[in-house]
Amino acid sequence: MLVKVVRRVSAPFMGYLFLLLASALLGLFVEALAYRSGWAAVTGVALGGSLFATVVGFRKGAMKLAQCGEGDPLHCVNILSEPLRQEEVDQYYVNYRGGQRPAQSAVALRASRPNQSEAPEAVVPSRLSA
Repeated sequence: MLVKVVRRVSAPFMGYLFLLLASALLGLFVEALAYRSGWAAVTGVALGGSLFATVVGFRKGAMKLAQCGEGDPLHCVNILSEPLRQEEVDQYYVNYRGGQRPAQSAVALRASRPNQSEAPEAVVPSRLSA
């Protein structure tokens, strides 16, 4: 059962946990250096390992996000969640949206017309009140 739980935890989430651990280890490392303790080497190695695990976790999440890149880019915006397969998205639209997909997103429209300005001209009031 523990193996199933470990498989469900995403790599970027583990990266965040290792980053939290690294911040605690940094405090211990500085304290060990201040007291000239022999534990400074141990905490320094643990700090380096934790930072390495943080980088690995975030890189694995970034690779998974890059693999998700084809299709609609809005399905892959959260690095902490698993990317949705197209079948899952289609099933969601059938179940909860009556089979109707929304109109093209603003991101897709900007990608298809890169030379157009992204926002209309801003309206500047003639008089500002205090």
